[in-house]
Amino acid sequence: VLYDLFCSEYELLDGKNVEYEKIAILRYLYSMHGYQKNEILSSINTCLDSQNDDHQFILAADRLHNIASCPTYVNFLRNVGHLKRGVKFLVSLRADVLHYLSLDRTDNEQGFQVPQNDITSLKILNGHLLHILCTWFNPGQLYIKPIMWSSSCELVEKIAKYEAVHRFKSWSDAKKRLGPYRRCFTLMHPSMKEEPLILLYVALTKNIECRVKDITDHNISVDEVEDESKINTAMFYSISSTQKGSEVPIRLSRLHGVDLGNIIIKLVAKELAYEFPKLTLFCTLSPIPQFNSWLCSEINLILKSRNSQRQGISKLLHQNFDGSQTKLERFKQSLTNLDWISDSRNVDHYRSILMQSCAHYIFKVKRRGLAYDPVGKAYMLKKG
Repeated sequence: VLYDLFCSEYELLDGKNVEYEKIAILRYLYSMHGYQKNEILSSINTCLDSQNDDHQFILAADRLHNIASCPTYVNFLRNVGHLKRGVKFLVSLRADVLHYLSLDRTDNEQGFQVPQNDITSLKILNGHLLHILCTWFNPGQLYIKPIMWSSSCELVEKIAKYEAVHRFKSWSDAKKRLGPYRRCFTLMHPSMKEEPLILLYVALTKNIECRVKDITDHNISVDEVEDESKINTAMFYSISSTQKGSEVPIRLSRLHGVDLGNIIIKLVAKELAYEFPKLTLFCTLSPIPQFNSWLCSEINLILKSRNSQRQGISKLLHQNFDGSQTKLERFKQSLTNLDWISDSRNVDHYRSILMQSCAHYIFKVKRRGLAYDPVGKAYMLKKG
């Protein structure tokens, strides 16, 4: 009853002072039910007093570990998660915590400021909420659900609203993306029924498509019957997180840190392999957001350098442009204004150069031992 009452009271908060009231509740949670200072200090003293007794020292150290590594509110939140609506509440609670952490404490449109003293406690609370949600959203408790045009109107409306990568142009566009040779899957949790956690769109093709536009603009009739002989490739061309607070930036989604993308891709690949035994290729089409700016920066360095000994990307570009700085400068300008895309001759010429440069960028350019590009890092480390 206590846990349900807490959820109800928190969810009923409304009005112009809602931010202050929510922060007050969170502050009570981590101030009164956070780390117990006196107990921790007492356990430290017990450890120090037991240094000559291994048995007593181990017991004291274990107790110290238990009370110092986990605030008392963690058990409270875990019990909240067992409520019928508990998991959804924890997701929304974390959305609020992330929202407060994202606010500029000195200047924001709402005029609401998070006191500096609360920031550290909110960060710790966020970490524990993430850990709790990771236990709830493990692969064993999640399941995938195909979404079709015949699915409930509410569900189709939700995926149209949540699609963030390649937005729907119209309802007829949505019908095509849910029609023949196309699949849409969502990851669901039993405690959050009819609430998609993440969306994955798949194109079933004969071969690998090189452009997303060729997939989204396909002209296949929605009434066409699928021919399995035309399907040997599953292309994961769009993935969107749905759990974003209305006031939370995309990077601070409610389930930020919970690797749902990795989970859904593996589950969907298994499902499609079962449905289409002749599927031999599984691939993704993903943006490489920082490649263009990185390549332009490298070209600038090459143009300024007088070093005749070239290696890496410098050597690659030097060979492709016959050492001509004029051609290299023209190439850089094309990367900036993208006019080469409309010229088929330049497309054919630049394709090879860009492919080689991009391969070098993804596999050779590192930051702290990992891929420099954020998308490349995610795929090479998590999705294989």
